[in-house]
Amino acid sequence: MSEKYLALGGIIIDDLVHEDGTTSMGVLGGGGLYAALGSRIWSEDVCMVARVGRDFNITSISEKGLRTEYIELTSLPTPRAWQLLDSNDERTQIPRVSAEDWYSQLVVEQHDIPDISNLTGLHILGRGSEAEYDIMSLYSKKGTTISYEPVVDHNTDTKRIAAIIRCLRMVNIFSPDLLACEVLADVQDPTDAGRWFAERGPQVVVLRMGKQGAMLYESDHNEVWKIPSYANRIINTVGAGNAFCGGFLAGWCPNHDISDAGASAAISASITMENLGPPTVSVDLSERALELHRQFVPRISKQ
Repeated sequence: MSEKYLALGGIIIDDLVHEDGTTSMGVLGGGGLYAALGSRIWSEDVCMVARVGRDFNITSISEKGLRTEYIELTSLPTPRAWQLLDSNDERTQIPRVSAEDWYSQLVVEQHDIPDISNLTGLHILGRGSEAEYDIMSLYSKKGTTISYEPVVDHNTDTKRIAAIIRCLRMVNIFSPDLLACEVLADVQDPTDAGRWFAERGPQVVVLRMGKQGAMLYESDHNEVWKIPSYANRIINTVGAGNAFCGGFLAGWCPNHDISDAGASAAISASITMENLGPPTVSVDLSERALELHRQFVPRISKQ
């Protein structure tokens, strides 16, 4: 039986503004898309749920290597945003559509989710909507492995924070960044944050730390692992964290091996950073990824 993966999180058109003033306009992006392609590097059967405007070229998604039957054309504009980038790989996102259209296109409801039989893994880019818990509950009952990546900032309200924390009881893999640890748990130490989140449900907490790599806390054995960063050639860091999550899910599902999953995640992120926009998955790219994976596995270590 082939493995099937589904990503929820949406598609965005990115207008990149680099610190030196150069721009890259109209770049295909979005957390759901990057996560899906992070999985697609390791699995041939990956799709995503997304809403886009009627002028969007859906073929641009299939050309990347993804299934597109669950991408819906709507009367609203495709989400579009300025991405202001600095030399520290920090990013400021400024939506270019109204807040109402932004959330209408990016936040999915339970009735939007396809009934896919034998779904191996589901990745949700979570914004704290009430529907997220119901979606996770539905697929958890089917035995699907659920990966959850929170999208928060210092302006995230307490209702959304509570909704995200409530979802943790349904989650197998939780992957916050350092900001999410501060906003959701009011904890800054990565190990303490990993334990805090794990106590609320996830089997694995993978704390993404950018250039510092990632720290993994595995709750069943109370173990901490280090996943170093792997950056071969950096052209653009937008979407690397999402791709990391998608790669980890596809690496974890076959046998729950931390080293395999960590290497898959790091390589997915690295390949993403080599491109301006999402990578195009091909046979050659997947073969290269497998070779990089073999080289990288020994670098993942238990702390």
